[in-house]
Amino acid sequence: MIRTRGSVVLPIVTWAPDPPVHEITCMLGSPDGHELVTAGLDGNMVLWSIEAGKTFTPRWMVTGHRAAVRNLCWTGTCNNDGDKFFFSHSESSELALWNWHNGKCLEFKIDTRYHHVNIKSHQPTFLDYHLLFCCGHYPHIVVIHAMSLSVLFNLASQSQPDWISSFVVFTHPNKRRESVTLFFYVSLCAALRGASCVCTFL
Repeated sequence: MIRTRGSVVLPIVTWAPDPPVHEITCMLGSPDGHELVTAGLDGNMVLWSIEAGKTFTPRWMVTGHRAAVRNLCWTGTCNNDGDKFFFSHSESSELALWNWHNGKCLEFKIDTRYHHVNIKSHQPTFLDYHLLFCCGHYPHIVVIHAMSLSVLFNLASQSQPDWISSFVVFTHPNKRRESVTLFFYVSLCAALRGASCVCTFL
């Protein structure tokens, strides 16, 4: 670090000739295909620039998680300045929101109520922000606001409560103002959940 006048400290980061160990657990590409983020077992993440579709240049190494990062999700773009954001989740129940341009952490929470395994991002047509749909070691789907990282509501089946092994979120083609979630339980049951439909299949 370099200390300037007063109490201001300016950190200087350089890439060594030998790259740091980075055992990748998951990765996420930006919608425009120009950037990539990779997350590792040590909780660190690397932000990459993709040039000419084939050259990957590391820009930032982002630290903050204390355990392996297991989920990365796209969370949208700020219309005011064009900044892009992404979400990360670690094995130690840490949730974080990051600025893709400069690596700044905008929001950080630890929620030990849920042990998330799979997290997916979805933006309904009737909302101007993304939602994070989560499943894990609990019998429902947890829906989180992608920018505030606060839990909004849960989706659950009262007839077949069980851990959910997989799910998909989509917009109904005939009802553009409704998102539908299809989830599968470890007991081999399936459930369809939307504003106007709640079905369970055995």
